[in-house]
Amino acid sequence: MAALEQWAALGLTTLALPVLAFVAALDGQAWTSIVRCQVTDATRTESNRLIELDRKGNGVVGWNLDTEELSNGAGCTGEESLYVREPWWRD
Repeated sequence: MAALEQWAALGLTTLALPVLAFVAALDGQAWTSIVRCQVTDATRTESNRLIELDRKGNGVVGWNLDTEELSNGAGCTGEESLYVREPWWRD
């Protein structure tokens, strides 16, 4: 009986858990909050979605999902959705 339990544990750790981790990585969700901020780039200011990385003063430093670069945002509000993109199974 112990050998069967060991084989079951081995199967879980080598097959099931890596597959579950891979699927979770492709679900499209951010690992931290997504906020909508006013981002100023040179002379224009626009509203962009940022994945929050750090708070600086009353603003946010984050990965800009619209321009795909780091940005400083001000006047940020939380987004309803945690999705960066649609999950792979909804495409």
